[in-house]
Amino acid sequence: MKWVSAGPHWIWAVQTNDELWHCAQPCSSSTSWKKAPGLLRNLDMRHGWVYGTNSNGTVFRIRADLSSSWESFPEAGVMDQVSIGQRDVWGVRGGNIYQCQRPCNTSSAWTQVPGQLTYIDAE
Repeated sequence: MKWVSAGPHWIWAVQTNDELWHCAQPCSSSTSWKKAPGLLRNLDMRHGWVYGTNSNGTVFRIRADLSSSWESFPEAGVMDQVSIGQRDVWGVRGGNIYQCQRPCNTSSAWTQVPGQLTYIDAE
């Protein structure tokens, strides 16, 4: 697995081929893992949601328990990686940092903030 995000109820992972897998905690055996729909190159799972970017850099989200369908956010532009915070989603594009207040569904919601990063992890 190339990317893993864990929370109190779920663990989500991205395989090297961008396939998604998830399991309900405590993930006690290999049979606990189930393939999830879609392909992402990275993801972050918090507060009941999974946000991630696909190979084109498009941002997507879905409920961690799969009770919703994937929703895309093309207005975010191309993001290299995203992370979910308490109230915001943070993204990195070409080293630049972007922030938006969830659910980040308009282009004006994404604001560039000072600084440079390769990866970001919000709390």
